[in-house]
Amino acid sequence: MVANFGLRSGNVHRANNALQFLESTLHHLGEIIVGFLRANCGFFDEDFLAALEYKRIAYIIAARLTQPVQRALYSAMGWWALVPGLELTRIFHQLLFSGRSNGAVGSTACD
Repeated sequence: MVANFGLRSGNVHRANNALQFLESTLHHLGEIIVGFLRANCGFFDEDFLAALEYKRIAYIIAARLTQPVQRALYSAMGWWALVPGLELTRIFHQLLFSGRSNGAVGSTACD
C-alpha cells in the first residue's frame, strides 16, 4: 500500500521537510499501524531516522553510496542470494551525523 508520496523540484535540500512529511502522513493514517516504511535517499536524515526508531517503525531507506559505505560493503561477510543477480548482506555503519550505528542491508546508489 502506498500511503503518501510527494514530488519536489530538484533544487531543494534532500531532507527538506522529511520529518514534517512523515508526521503528516501518520496523522492522515490515524489508527492504521505502519508495519514497514520504504523511502529514497531524500529521507536519509538524522531526525527522520530517529523519529522512525522512536515510533518503532521498520524501515529501509536508500543512502548515498559513499566510499566508507562501499568499503563496508566490500568487506562484509554473509552475503546470500535472494534471487539470481540480487545478493544481500547486513552491515552496521556509523552515520556521520549521528554517532550511532544503524543497520543497512545490501546497497543502493542515489544521486
